[in-house]
Amino acid sequence: MQPFYCAHFGLTREPFNVTPDPSFLYLSASHQVALAKLIYGIRRRRGFVVLTGEVGTGKTTLLQCLLEELNDGHTRSALLCDVTGGPKELLRSLCQDIGLTLPKENDIQDYLISLNEFLLESYEKGDNVAVIIDEAQNLSAEVLERVRLLSNFETRQDKLLQIVLVGQPELSDRLNEPELRQLKQRVALRYHLTPLSLSECKEYITKRLEISGGTASLFTNGAIRTVHTYSSGVPRLINILCDNGLLSAYTLRKPSVEPTMIEEIAQDLHLTAASPSALAGRGSTAMNLKTSLGDTEKRESELTEFADEARHGQVLSKPLPKPTAHPEFAHKSKNAHQILNTPGRPENTSQKKIEVIPAFVSSRFFESMARALVEALGPMASIIIQDQIVAMGESKNAFPTVRLTQLIDEASREIENEEMKIQFHELMSKEIKVIR
Repeated sequence: MQPFYCAHFGLTREPFNVTPDPSFLYLSASHQVALAKLIYGIRRRRGFVVLTGEVGTGKTTLLQCLLEELNDGHTRSALLCDVTGGPKELLRSLCQDIGLTLPKENDIQDYLISLNEFLLESYEKGDNVAVIIDEAQNLSAEVLERVRLLSNFETRQDKLLQIVLVGQPELSDRLNEPELRQLKQRVALRYHLTPLSLSECKEYITKRLEISGGTASLFTNGAIRTVHTYSSGVPRLINILCDNGLLSAYTLRKPSVEPTMIEEIAQDLHLTAASPSALAGRGSTAMNLKTSLGDTEKRESELTEFADEARHGQVLSKPLPKPTAHPEFAHKSKNAHQILNTPGRPENTSQKKIEVIPAFVSSRFFESMARALVEALGPMASIIIQDQIVAMGESKNAFPTVRLTQLIDEASREIENEEMKIQFHELMSKEIKVIR
């Protein structure tokens, strides 16, 4: 049953229902980056991915969108929303959700054997398997340890089971506990979902009104600013304030929702206005996806932590393969390895020039590398490069030139199209010549 105000304002459906509805999906810049990282981590078999966000920031809605993206016929996914009990209950829920016939013997080892057989069969078919655990901050240390052990299902090349842990910020605190340090070291990708900026809040409200048959004029600009102030950009609180705002406007027979209405509602709900400085800091989130992905290297604290772990052999479960030149590229032009290791020919035979190769790669080179990868890999290019650098135990700010060949070879392995792979190597060879 629709609220009374729908007919009054000409709305065909309830615009601000707090229940997650895919038809109202709005992806902010932060949501887009989060979704891109989740998809990348699963499809590239990175193992562990962690997503955190405050209550009401849209994690559940994002997971529904993720499941739709993974519904490609080659990925079997399981969403565990309320894991209670111990490790045995976790394995039972996982086996049930992916459609396995439960073993007759109710024993952990039987569950593991069934799961292992299923994962191997899926891998042989070229399929992937992902388990998404929501509200992971509530899991006991014993269950989280079992989750870590599930990541041991692997071949020499790939992880057989991709695990996504989703939860409130307390999940990050849990992973920092000494007893869970082994789990933390296996996390390949991590992202924190941020609230909406003021401009995103306006887009969010407008989109929901338009989908429901209304217009943005139902909320004054002042009312939208007030909603953002009291909601702190949290979508769930935005819905609650806007729903009550429309009800107040209907009761008072007003044509639109006004700031004073939102203020009174916020007081009734015991909501406190966020400070201007706190809201101003969220403006940086309201950027397009390309800029968001390009800013990955700025999150140095997280990346440095990963790099330090990788240097001590804590991140990689197997040694990196030695870089190999692509045979398709070898007959067309010099590859990156040849260019970096071939002495430069002196321009003047009477006076040789000493050519100095920089010790570290410049940021301009990484920008060129990302552009070269965009056509083949899309907007994930910057994240893939950063992921490879971290896996090598290095940092973008001080990436050694001598390891550039390995980085290029590792990045090219992500390109499935052979023609694009050759083109990428050719472009990188030209960039390396500039370095010399």
